Amino acid sequence: MRYRTPYWILPFAVMVFSTGVFGGEKTSIRAIGMAGVVASTSYGLDASGGNPANLARRDDWTVELGLLHFGLYAASDFLSYDIYTKYFTGTEGGEGRVPVFLDNAAKQEILAEFDGPLGGMNIGFETLLFGVAVKATPSVGLAFTVREQVRGFMEMPRNYLEFLFVGNPAGSLYDLSGLQLKGSWLRTYGLSVGFEIPLLNSRSDLTIGVTGKLVHGFSTYSTVSRDTRVETEENGTLIGEFHFATQHAGIDFDEARKLNEYGLFLSPAGTGFGVDFGITASLNSFLSTSLSVTDIGAIKWRDHARESIVDTSLIIDDILSVDQRKAIDRVISHQERSIPSFSTSLPTLVRLGFALQLDRVPRLAFSVPLLLALEYTQGIEDVPGASTKPRFSLGAEYQPIPWLLLRSGISVGGGENPALALGLGIELSALRFAIATEDLSWVFAPGSFSHGSIAAGLALSF
Repeated sequence: MRYRTPYWILPFAVMVFSTGVFGGEKTSIRAIGMAGVVASTSYGLDASGGNPANLARRDDWTVELGLLHFGLYAASDFLSYDIYTKYFTGTEGGEGRVPVFLDNAAKQEILAEFDGPLGGMNIGFETLLFGVAVKATPSVGLAFTVREQVRGFMEMPRNYLEFLFVGNPAGSLYDLSGLQLKGSWLRTYGLSVGFEIPLLNSRSDLTIGVTGKLVHGFSTYSTVSRDTRVETEENGTLIGEFHFATQHAGIDFDEARKLNEYGLFLSPAGTGFGVDFGITASLNSFLSTSLSVTDIGAIKWRDHARESIVDTSLIIDDILSVDQRKAIDRVISHQERSIPSFSTSLPTLVRLGFALQLDRVPRLAFSVPLLLALEYTQGIEDVPGASTKPRFSLGAEYQPIPWLLLRSGISVGGGENPALALGLGIELSALRFAIATEDLSWVFAPGSFSHGSIAAGLALSF
């Protein structure tokens, strides 16, 4: 018994359901250019998203107003852009683009993209709709921000693609339990404060900060295949274990709706509260360490909340049997049901960072400002915007002339391939402009990249 699935299922699932990993620094253009380092190096508006303790640091600003900050990113460890365009976008024909037939060689080329039994993909967009930071006193900083985030992730078992490509021949066994599709659309209103704690040692200082957040959720979707296996015995008997669930609330992205139905001020489908906490210790004039925990909290979804649960086993040895055909229908066409509400966690992240200002190190013959920073990032659970796979980032910022800042860094982990970041900052009196990318591979190898991003932003600083 063989079942065929249309070739377009994979890219459709990617575009609709998978939307970013490690949020919070995506609207900090400086952090992106330094490979995600933010806890120990941020200040002003950037500090409000990564470590509110740093609002009380630095004395070269009084008011910062954010303008047009955005970050767009996509990453995959099993599907490159070249493979996607070669096999999943069709070819140009006389009447438009036509599907590409996947022969055995093409299928093997796609499967060879996997480094292991599971592959991950992340796509997302974040923007700072409004942001203002104020240095109220030399030791107290305040900030108010409104951030928009559309993000999530997909985890795809290699077995799932093999099942789509070859069906279920006799003697085959496919474990599909790793399949996950999650996504969310959130708007966060944050009020932050950071202040300095006086210490007896005048050569050191300690700052702490906290952010309170009101979170409005406009849409969420998640599906988890907890225990799903399909086995076909040598005599053709199919044995299936199907145990998975989906939850959805808010706007249906798969419904055909006009864009003008979505205005700037939507009624939230879910509401929640979150807290950020941070602490930074300057050990001396050139070395500091920071710890921050962001997005502690949850969202409760009520509007259009529904779920679907499939929890069944089946044995198919006679396709003409009415009972067996009904069992197949229950798996394929499972129905959603409305529920009063459900809750999802915010993407809680723990960041531990160290920053070294090389030009301030005594007896080191280095006069041009150069900052080096190391950071460890850990998500508490797999939700859109976080990952339980740790990430290590090493970033640098070099200032060859007063108005030009060159940034770069490398990151490893976080469920993504190693990435080399690059950023540029220009500071002209009250105007600050920055542009950055998390991974240069899409710039130098646009056909084979598997991780691409672009972020830019303007700010006025007084």
